[in-house]
Amino acid sequence: MSEINQALHQFTLRYQEVFQQALGELPRYYCGTAEQTSPCIVGQVQQGITHWKPILRHHEDNFLQLAEALETSIPQDLESFYTYQFAAPMYFNADFGCGELLQCWDQEDFSALQENLIGHVLMKRNLKQRESFFLAVMDEDETILVMRPDDTAVYLERVGKAEHKKVAQSLSELLRTIQPVVAPVKGPESIDITHNSAEMTLWQRLMHALKR
Repeated sequence: MSEINQALHQFTLRYQEVFQQALGELPRYYCGTAEQTSPCIVGQVQQGITHWKPILRHHEDNFLQLAEALETSIPQDLESFYTYQFAAPMYFNADFGCGELLQCWDQEDFSALQENLIGHVLMKRNLKQRESFFLAVMDEDETILVMRPDDTAVYLERVGKAEHKKVAQSLSELLRTIQPVVAPVKGPESIDITHNSAEMTLWQRLMHALKR
């Protein structure tokens, strides 16, 4: 197991533990519909909400096509972060703020993730700003955590802005130092969108929020 996989595995275990300690149950996630087929689902989906647990991915997913499409390098740690497991987003607290680590809920989300990473990089290029790849959404409006193609560090970035603030020397360091948080399930009523949230993937909701 690589260093980043070990760090993500340990954070995910800690995330499950805080839910068990606080609520005596697995984490919950608003996945939208009972027709969801994510391997993470535990039990039944009720009113769009399910309990979930992480599932290790046994097939070889990578960002080779993403790198070729963008003609750039993808941080290896970022690739490992997004391809190690299927999981729901996980909330955290840190000295630089509170946020939500992004993960892939199923294979469809993994495809949508790559499309939205491409869209984010193209936006940065159009703005003539340094390229970056997102990995978390912060509670502060339009602020995300990102990595750069040529750097192992993790930065805070305001969407559409050039400024960056380094918050960790590496993604594995970030995962070791942030603290998991028990937070209410975010349903469609907490997302200000004009589309039906139950019909939108995590990545569609994310990118809609980033474009606001």
